[in-house]
Amino acid sequence: MGKDIQLSDLPSKKFNDLIECIKYEDLKGYKTNTTTKDQIDLWINEFKIKIEEYLRNKPLKELINNDKSCKDFNYIIEEIKQKIYSLVQSPAEKLMFKQKINYWRDDYFSPNTDLSCNENNKYGNPELKPLYDFCEDNIYIEGKHSVMEKSDQCDIIIDDMTKRKDALKSKQDILERQIEFTEVAGMSCSTRILEDTFPPFKCMFNADDSGASRTQLSSSYVDSSDKEQVSLEMSDESETHSGSSSSDIGLASLPVVGILVLLFILYRFTSLGTKLHTYLGNKVNIPINQNNDSNEQILSNISNYEDMYSESMQYNLSYQVV
Repeated sequence: MGKDIQLSDLPSKKFNDLIECIKYEDLKGYKTNTTTKDQIDLWINEFKIKIEEYLRNKPLKELINNDKSCKDFNYIIEEIKQKIYSLVQSPAEKLMFKQKINYWRDDYFSPNTDLSCNENNKYGNPELKPLYDFCEDNIYIEGKHSVMEKSDQCDIIIDDMTKRKDALKSKQDILERQIEFTEVAGMSCSTRILEDTFPPFKCMFNADDSGASRTQLSSSYVDSSDKEQVSLEMSDESETHSGSSSSDIGLASLPVVGILVLLFILYRFTSLGTKLHTYLGNKVNIPINQNNDSNEQILSNISNYEDMYSESMQYNLSYQVV
């Protein structure tokens, strides 16, 4: 896919970087009667340094490659001169500053014989430049309308062209008379272009469409994250319930165990056990006489066990008292 066309790609914008580099806006901000000779002299010296630095990175032959670009370059130089003239009153000072600008131009163009741009190749009237700029940009747009209409800056470019067209229409009668005395080689331009419908196409670029896939992807990611979060919460909740159930069962079983232990102690070590044993013996018809030897053996073992346990209890109690 080719590169989108930007506003800065329009042919009429090709000198914008140069104008910014030489700080032309600073010069335009100087006021008559408040700007000193030293300030103007300093600006011209910096202008010569900055423009040469700029042209080392972007050779002038790339900027001046046809008749219109030559007129545009001379237009910039002439605008600088006219601004400086407006700041000084002395004719001698005007001549001095003019010569400084001209000397730089001659020094730069003389060794570059491949540059064909006469210093007198100018617009018949400076007001014609915006009209030729509009014609040049319109030709460029028509040749690239299939790319232009899909550019993300299509609306910006059309808005820029529409404003310029409206400004030119207010001067249409004057421009129509002046254009007869200026010809730009290789370019057809007439005030009739201001009557044509512009643009002849509609911008097709839609920022919402380009962001739709990103929004959908983001939404899917959020949904996935939410589902994972819900799953984790459910898992944590399940573990919490499981842990709570186990704890509840353990706590509920403690009283039962305690009761059983207490009953065992009462049965074994108090008279309650003997009474219970006698009561159960009377209720149940057990042939005591049968297996008499076995019963005596069991009773003997029980007696021995009780004696041992009694001695153990005595020892433990004695140990605790000591």
